[in-house]
Parts: sequence; C-alpha cells; structure tokens
Amino acid sequence: MKCPNATAVRTIALWQILAQVLVPIILVCALSAGQDETNLYIINKGPSGWVCMPSKVTILEGDKKIVELDHKHYAVVPIEPGHHVFLLKHATMYVGGPPKVELDVLPGQTYYLVADNRFYVAACSRDIKMVSKNEAEKLIAKMKPLPASTTQP
Repeated sequence: MKCPNATAVRTIALWQILAQVLVPIILVCALSAGQDETNLYIINKGPSGWVCMPSKVTILEGDKKIVELDHKHYAVVPIEPGHHVFLLKHATMYVGGPPKVELDVLPGQTYYLVADNRFYVAACSRDIKMVSKNEAEKLIAKMKPLPASTTQP
C-alpha cells in the first residue's frame, strides 16, 4: 500500500484550519457590513397655507451648510455618530431665532428631519422637527430626491 504524500496531507490540514478560522470572520464581516452606515433624510415639506417666502430651505450644522432644498424635495445625507445641532437658516423677515433640532446620532440608525414654512396670522413661521419613519415615508412618496452630488457630507 502506498503512503500518501506528507506534504499534501499537511497542505490539506492547513486549509481545513484556515477555513475553520476564516469562515466565521468572513460571516461576521458580511453580516455587519452596512450596519454602521448612518443617514439623515432631510425633507422640505414645502409651503403650507400661504407661501410667505420662497420655499427653498437651507439646513446648517453650525456655520456649515448641510443641504439646500427646493420645496417638495428631500436629500439623504450621511452623518457621523455623535451629538449634532441642525439649524434652519435664519432669514431676517422671520419672527424669532432660527429653529433648531438637537440629535444624538447612533451608528447604523436612520433619522428623518422635516423643514416646513407656514403662514400664521400675519407672520411667517418656520419649523424643523424629527419625524418617524412612517411619517417621512408618506412625505417622501410625494417628493423628488435631491441628486447626491449636491449634498455636503
């Protein structure tokens, strides 16, 4: 009876060990891919009631412009985990300070921010607020996406 080649046996054993070690690592990487992607949907609900200003809105984080949207448009912006304060750019003809939303962003989550212009009594009122996924999906269904190249990461 012929004895198997010792080099071939060692090679097969090495591949079996590598497979036992690498397969779980590859599976964990594949399952966690995309879980750390965190997005912010910014939705410009557009004018409701009387239109008191052009319906374009600009969302800022500090002094940095995140996105500028025409009415009935939305944008998907990648966002880093951590504390964020988003402002609706202030125009002097509005009453009060710039509306803002504070948000503690967790990895792998998706957030929905809605901007709106309204006319109340004799003044313009602006608002930004966080909404649920269900509410955002209803609004987005009636809107156009902003091309990704025009957003500021």
